[in-house]
Amino acid sequence: MILAGAIIVGVFSALLSLGIKIYHLNETEKLQRDSIAQWKEQSLHEFERKTQQNLQKLQWDQQMMQNSLPQPREENLDTAQGAFNMGWDYMTHDKYDEAIGAFSKAIDLDPRNFSAYDNRGNAYFFKGDYENAILDYKKAIGIDANNSPTYDFLARCYYKIGEFDKAWESVKKAGELGHTLDPKFIDALKKYSGKGN
Repeated sequence: MILAGAIIVGVFSALLSLGIKIYHLNETEKLQRDSIAQWKEQSLHEFERKTQQNLQKLQWDQQMMQNSLPQPREENLDTAQGAFNMGWDYMTHDKYDEAIGAFSKAIDLDPRNFSAYDNRGNAYFFKGDYENAILDYKKAIGIDANNSPTYDFLARCYYKIGEFDKAWESVKKAGELGHTLDPKFIDALKKYSGKGN
């Protein structure tokens, strides 16, 4: 009986020791998880802080650069060239509505002005007005059918509105004229059109 009691005490001691070790192991794992979670949270906060600092610096740099650019010059809007120059200046400052107005004035003064149609199409394109961009690119092509970059932008407009067959036609024409299109654009066109040309 004494032997059985000693065995029971020994087993109980072993189980107690094992339980304490398991408890410590669980506590250690919990501390590690908490430490990792705390590290992740600190890292995230640090990342957010640095991102905010970089964004503020970028905005400041952009503002400084914008302030250092010459403002659009006032041109003689009584001539097609003056209106075109004004439109070009607006384009370089991302003032697309003003550029469209100036290019429209150049077109009013010279209805066969390829560059005015082409660049007004670019202004519409950068505004996301692909339908009007297409109209202007077609008018520009009607004046000069050998300007390959116009077909590039026309293809991109058709791509944006989901008219993939027309996009491929424009890609083909640009290629025939020796224009190299951006491979990323071609890959996207292949992917979304389900074709490879």
